[in-house]
Amino acid sequence: MTYFGQLKGLSKIDAKTKAENYLRRVKLIDMATVRIDKLSGGQQQKIQLGITIMDDPELLILDEPTKGFDPVNRRLLMDIVQEHRQAGATVIFVTHQMEEVEQLCDRIILLKDGTARAYGKIEDVKREFGNLSLDDIFIKVYGDENEQTEGGNDV
Repeated sequence: MTYFGQLKGLSKIDAKTKAENYLRRVKLIDMATVRIDKLSGGQQQKIQLGITIMDDPELLILDEPTKGFDPVNRRLLMDIVQEHRQAGATVIFVTHQMEEVEQLCDRIILLKDGTARAYGKIEDVKREFGNLSLDDIFIKVYGDENEQTEGGNDV
């Protein structure tokens, strides 16, 4: 993380401090000297998010950052993303978890076969679909739940 922080323009001391603070927050400080390829997939995802936010970017593009996380770690990472959003960062967030969309997003786009099937402010999209929940809108746009395929539809 320190190395990537330096690549992003941070001094070595600042990068190391930010990395250590982040690792403490996500409960990985005891793994600070472990090679990333020796970490679990979830631990690697946490590190990737830490590297991404290390220099407080104005734009975050996240592709299913909580996929496979248990509720505790999912909440932790969502809180971190929300903090950056509240600090003014623009977040482009790809997910199939509509509760994450409700929590983080102002606008939504549902793409199917390369075409926007729903787009706009969440409350406007809900109104357009007869005040259905986002889960129900997702199902309506993408078809019956039994027809769903992994990874084919993006929000």
